[in-house]
This record gives sequence, structure tokens and C-alpha cells, in this order.
Amino acid sequence: MKSSAWEWVVWKTHPLTPDFWETAASIRECLYATRSLYFNTRTRFGKLAVASEYQRDIYDLKLSSSSFHIKRIKFCLNFLNTSLRDTLIEWCEPGQAVDDATPQLFIRSDAPLEQKASILALFASCVPSEQLSWEIDQSRVIEPFLSQLLREKSGLCQIIPNEGVISVPRVVPLVAVTRGALKVAMDQPQLACARVAYALQRTLIILLLHHYQCQGWQLNCELSESDVEIPMNKHLFVYSIVYNTECWTVLANYPDIRQDDSGKFRWFFRMRKVETIRITKPLSISSRLWMVKGMLAVEQHTHLLCSLLQLSY
Repeated sequence: MKSSAWEWVVWKTHPLTPDFWETAASIRECLYATRSLYFNTRTRFGKLAVASEYQRDIYDLKLSSSSFHIKRIKFCLNFLNTSLRDTLIEWCEPGQAVDDATPQLFIRSDAPLEQKASILALFASCVPSEQLSWEIDQSRVIEPFLSQLLREKSGLCQIIPNEGVISVPRVVPLVAVTRGALKVAMDQPQLACARVAYALQRTLIILLLHHYQCQGWQLNCELSESDVEIPMNKHLFVYSIVYNTECWTVLANYPDIRQDDSGKFRWFFRMRKVETIRITKPLSISSRLWMVKGMLAVEQHTHLLCSLLQLSY
């Protein structure tokens, strides 16, 4: 198994156009479908699966210390559901079948309350004073939301500093986040993406090893043309997020194949832009809604990938 370095195809006009070999075709199809449902701000097709117990009862005004967190989560979810012209939430009964692509954090019984409460961080800074909202540092809103939702403390997510040494955690992250300086992110986006690529290289190798194991290949085997036509599992990619005070870019990172000048097939790691969204300052309700919807889709994929690789965090 030989791999070259990363291929920078992040800033193509059509980021999800197909490549010649079919190895990563199922991954591209999965990305295209998820992008259309959850990352494209011009469409509102994607739903969030939420347990019916989170539907707010306006007549239930009793509060206790044990239920206060859940009451606030219910309030935020119901606010999300009524803020769009089309309802965002699909209320689910216990045992109801839900498509794998649908974010399911709020119907999973094993999800910790702290993770579900991550949406509170995103809405706690909503203040009636326009002047005060301009003074709020957006990173202090966004980073706690991402850290809780994507479980940074467990090692599932690695939040990368925009400069300095990148630590190598003891566990392999399945999603990476970095805050790029505005000028660097806009004028030299490859610098922020290079730091993401460094952090995720071990993860991408694990995805490739999983593909080899599924096919029963030896690590030193030479790939044939029929081998490269075997599609990888559609979940064998990892998301990364690069953001600053003005925009938010979601990237997909995965192994892919190409043929070198000698005719041999070589692996490389591809990074593709899924979507870039402009965010407002102060953060508008629509920006917060998109963040919740998009990042819950990232969390759902990460959960599926963790199960596929049989990893525990």
C-alpha cells in the first residue's frame, strides 16, 4: 500500500464532480446527497430526527434542577422547528425507523446529555440589544458548541489551533476543526487546510486499512484495474471544518486512487470542499439554524463511521 500526499482540490468551482476511477464513487454520492439535504442553504429538505418526548408542553411550567437542562433543550428544539417556513424536525416515537442519513442525536439513548445540550451554547448569546450582540466574540459562541457536540473531550473531535504546534492525541480523531485567521482563510486557504490535513493523516490511513481488510488484500499487493473498480464503503470519509468570523467551510477528506506515469495505481488523500457559508456578525438566527442543521449531519456521519470502524471513545 503506497500513498502519495494530499491533493488540493478544495477550491474547484464544482467540488463534487466525478473522477475517472470508481473507488470513491459511493463516497462522492453520499457527500452530494448530504450536501443537498443539510449544507445547502438554498434548500430545506433535510429533517432532524427528534424523540417526541422533546416536544414542548406549554402547560408544563414546573421546573426542577434535574429537568432544567432538558427544558431548555426542548425550548431550543421547538424554536428551531418554528423558525423556518418548513418544519425542520421529524418527531419520532420509540422504535420508529429512521434513515441513516438523518441526524439522530436526539433519538439515541446512549448520547450523553452534555452532547445534546450543545445547542444551548449556540443560542445562549441571543440578546435583544443589537449593540451588545456586536460586541460578543463569535468564537466564544461557536467553539463551545462544536466542542460539546463533536465530543472534543473524548478525542472524537480535534480542535486545531490556527498557528503553532499541532498536538498528536492518543486517540484518532474522526473530525477536525480549526479557526483560520480571516486574511489567511480568505487569501491563503491552503494554510488552514494543510493543518487539517496534518491532523487527519493517521485517520485517513485507518480508513484505507479498513478497506484493505474488507477486501482481504495484503498491504503490499499491487492493485489491478478490477481492484480499483471496487467501491469503498460510502462512510469512509471524515469531515473537517475551517471557519472564521465571516465564513464557515465544511470539507470532506478521504482516500482515493490514481494511475501514475508507469501505469501503477497509487493511493492519495483527497480533500474536497462540500460547502462554504457566509455567516453574519452578529450571528443571525438563520446562521445559527444552519450551524445546528449542518453540524448535526456531521455528528451523525461521525457516529456511523465510529460504529463501522468499531472504535470506542
